Amino acid sequence: MAPFLVGIGGGSASGKSFLAEHLVARLAGRRVEVMHTDTFFRKEKPRMKSRFSGNLLEDFNQPASWDLERFVAAFDEAAGSDAEVVVVEGIFALYLETVRNRYDLTVFVDTPSDERFYRRIRRRMALGVTLEEEADYFLGTQRFRHQEFYEPLRGVADIVINGSDITARKVAVVAAYIQSMLPPPANRQGGTGE
Repeated sequence: MAPFLVGIGGGSASGKSFLAEHLVARLAGRRVEVMHTDTFFRKEKPRMKSRFSGNLLEDFNQPASWDLERFVAAFDEAAGSDAEVVVVEGIFALYLETVRNRYDLTVFVDTPSDERFYRRIRRRMALGVTLEEEADYFLGTQRFRHQEFYEPLRGVADIVINGSDITARKVAVVAAYIQSMLPPPANRQGGTGE
């Protein structure tokens, strides 16, 4: 049987990885594979003039920054694997219509830009990026690319989750739906014998 395919999209630092991680925990006992679209960045990325500072910055957030062919090949491989569930998470998880149409469930994690900005600042400063550098990047490139490429995907998702408040209940609801679409778990040796 083919895996149940779940696509989780949303803006940078919206909570996509957090949701995927908690779904995997909720689906314990199932064979779950997770694909992170961040692993498909090209080494050489296009550059964009920051609309904030005028600096020339790597433009991580547009399709040309991603090796989409390699992503599709990896997606095809995962879709043909013996996993019961494949979760694809990342800003480009829902971007390609040909891939999006193959998902059994699509989720968009919707988080306000100011909150995503704050999360990015914390994450990037821990890596040695200055506040000014991150502000320039977010305000000068990422914000515009989000509006151009990711925000429209909110309207094509099956479910929109508030990324400011990804509760255990919300994760449980999504996990319960996925479980309901899967066959019962196979009997395992060493069980209780019930």
